[in-house]
Amino acid sequence: MTHSVRKNKTSAAGNGVERRASVRLEIPGASLRYRLRGLFGPKSGEDFCPVENISRGGLKMLCRRPLRPGQKLAIDVVFEEDDARFDWKGQVVWIFPVQNRDFAFAAGISFAPYQDSGDEQAAAVRAVLEKLEKKYLG
Repeated sequence: MTHSVRKNKTSAAGNGVERRASVRLEIPGASLRYRLRGLFGPKSGEDFCPVENISRGGLKMLCRRPLRPGQKLAIDVVFEEDDARFDWKGQVVWIFPVQNRDFAFAAGISFAPYQDSGDEQAAAVRAVLEKLEKKYLG
């Protein structure tokens, strides 16, 4: 199994300034399903988007549909090879076109705050991310 950890990180803007607070993990088999969040519940979205990397603060995914920075998403992240998953909320931070046969865009998603939340869903997010960090960072 191949996995990698990005330690020398630069911002998506390419200006060399690191704004990330945690290490990005590239997890084999990670993917997500998202739905746009609306006033009356989830709307349309996509059922399969590969996750290129993930950290405690967010993730980078590939997608087919153009999203807009600021859009709020309901996400279901699955780590197939690690038998783990979580449902949470996120917001599109950036998006740009990519040259990929199956996907048209790469998007950066920032997770809604969960670290200090006491609810079960937030605890599940924390537990999964901590488990992955422990496994892939050693």
